[in-house]
Amino acid sequence: MIGGKDGAKKFDFWQKSNFWVVLTLLFGATLRLLWLGEKSLWLDEAFSLWVANRPWAEIWGQLVALDQHPPAYYLLLSAWTGWAGQREVGLRLLSVLAGISTIPVVYAATSRFLTRPTAGIATLLLALSPFHIAYAQEARMYGWLGLAGAGAMWGLAELWRAEWPPLRRGWWTLLILAEAGAMWLHNSALLLPVALTLAALALGARPRRWFLSQLLVGLLWLPWLPGFLAQARSVADGFWIAPPTWMTVAETFANFGMSFLPYWLPGRLLWAMPLTALAAWGAIVLLRHPQTRRVGMALIALLLTPILGQLAASLIRPIYGDRTMIWAGLPFLMLAAHGWINLGRTGAAPRSSQVRDLAGPPQKILGSTRRVTDPARARGTWLRWVVAGAFFTLTTLALFNYYVDSPKEEWREAAVLVAAHIQPGEGVIFNAGWTRIPFDYYFDQTSQGASTPRFGLPVDPFERGELEPVMAESDLPHLDGLIRDRPGVWLIYSHEAYTDPDGLILAALNRQMRLSGEWSFVGVRVMRFTP
Repeated sequence: MIGGKDGAKKFDFWQKSNFWVVLTLLFGATLRLLWLGEKSLWLDEAFSLWVANRPWAEIWGQLVALDQHPPAYYLLLSAWTGWAGQREVGLRLLSVLAGISTIPVVYAATSRFLTRPTAGIATLLLALSPFHIAYAQEARMYGWLGLAGAGAMWGLAELWRAEWPPLRRGWWTLLILAEAGAMWLHNSALLLPVALTLAALALGARPRRWFLSQLLVGLLWLPWLPGFLAQARSVADGFWIAPPTWMTVAETFANFGMSFLPYWLPGRLLWAMPLTALAAWGAIVLLRHPQTRRVGMALIALLLTPILGQLAASLIRPIYGDRTMIWAGLPFLMLAAHGWINLGRTGAAPRSSQVRDLAGPPQKILGSTRRVTDPARARGTWLRWVVAGAFFTLTTLALFNYYVDSPKEEWREAAVLVAAHIQPGEGVIFNAGWTRIPFDYYFDQTSQGASTPRFGLPVDPFERGELEPVMAESDLPHLDGLIRDRPGVWLIYSHEAYTDPDGLILAALNRQMRLSGEWSFVGVRVMRFTP
């Protein structure tokens, strides 16, 4: 039974629902820990470590000048690395913990919004989600952003169930801290209070208490406002993200449902969409019935508000990115789980062990449980098994592709190659200065790390106070001075679309030297030039 006083009972591991969530949690944890250190750190992960290694007093200013994110994750990582170390596993484990913690929080939120059977399915979908696994295995803030969003939704669900109690009650504290935490993790989380407000109004929140809680959220976030405004001006002046299209939006729903499907699969995007169809069906089932309409409207608001908000903001400057909306993937999974449970049903009430008046507090239970005719039951059971079989088949393909065939940028491999072949007197140059960060992370671990000169172009990292300064004709004399009289130069070429769009570096090297070797890695090209 969901809601009411059953939540206060002593935890019984062998109770069916508790056993399921613990088993799912262990399974999800295993998938998030699996091969955690196998893939090289990519550029953004290495940048996370670089920021975390700054003195705390400098982190704030560095982020305002160079980045587009608030400081919370970097401060967490800075404290974390003092205990866990700075190797790949230690760095990523912080995000893994957030990803694992999200699983029971989503179970709790879904069981309060809907039912325990639905919560069990939603939790399984989350545990198996390649999208959420990938960001739980990345040394970035997105795993923590998902956890904060889940915590806010749990607080919202509990407050609704408790009929919006006074602000001093504990669930308000969870809601307020989770919202503020999300906003300190990522600037795009400014859309989270908007989504939660729409959901709360749909659920019948008491406006005065609700808006007072949002005022407290704003006060907790207020110290970051000057930094946010400075970063917003920087993004408005220029940002690397391409304008979103309708295909971009379709890919967002596909990724929420089934990301990392192999590229050889025909109609790859279409194969990823069935979970979106389930989510749509779940929303329809909720909206069709007066007992569940409020919940349906709330979950739809939580799902669509960040998508529509980022699309609207992208009319001014493109900022759309599905990873920044990772928390919106959680109501998506709740709706998909509800859709799966109600497959084959066309009756007047949604399927559950007891049909609850989800428009009101948990004490109100409809007096009877609608019996399902045998043909409807058989049709629904058959459909659910077919969909479940297809889902697990596609998930297996997607997870295999993620773990085996979807490497990150291969900075480890590039650094090891250069260290093995570089000759005395040769130097290493980078078309994008900040790509020195991931390269140096691995190169400094080799025997060549201390003796090899390395130079960023057009300048060394952040000398101009920019993340990715663009190479210009006026920078070519500096390049000439770096390569003059050297027996050889190694060019590390990556992210050139942003930093060397006109190919000035390659043209200059080809004029003065000859290409004697070239190697390609994921996201990185290595070239050796000799006189």
